[in-house]
Amino acid sequence: PESARFIESIDPPEQFVFHAVGLAHRDGPMRFCAPAKPGRPNFTSDHEGARFPPDRTVEAPAKRLSTLMAKLGHDHVDVLKIDIEGAEVPLLEKLLASEACKNIDYIFVETHEFMIPELMERTDALYRVAARMRRPSSPNPWKL
Repeated sequence: PESARFIESIDPPEQFVFHAVGLAHRDGPMRFCAPAKPGRPNFTSDHEGARFPPDRTVEAPAKRLSTLMAKLGHDHVDVLKIDIEGAEVPLLEKLLASEACKNIDYIFVETHEFMIPELMERTDALYRVAARMRRPSSPNPWKL
């Protein structure tokens, strides 16, 4: 929600296109928990076992990468930057197991297992999968 408000408040270049939809492991609304301190931009995503206070829960539309690519007529992604406050784990589990990741040159990910300890083992497993997929010239496990 904060990002959409920010975009509305600026005058972006004509070629800048903002799509008010999040990237997720499934198509459909995602739940987020607003920060405890008002004015903070980081919402926590809905992850398995999350218990959000009802007064701080918001929903936002979300789509799979393949859905967004088809809708926009894209068949290739140069750079995919992922920072979705805990929802990166289920997204990457689906993405790395799919054919879609063959059409992505670089994936940059901010992980949040330090905030959501129950995601630690799954995040470690994703690092191992990415390391096996990486091109020989890349020291970065997220460069496919």
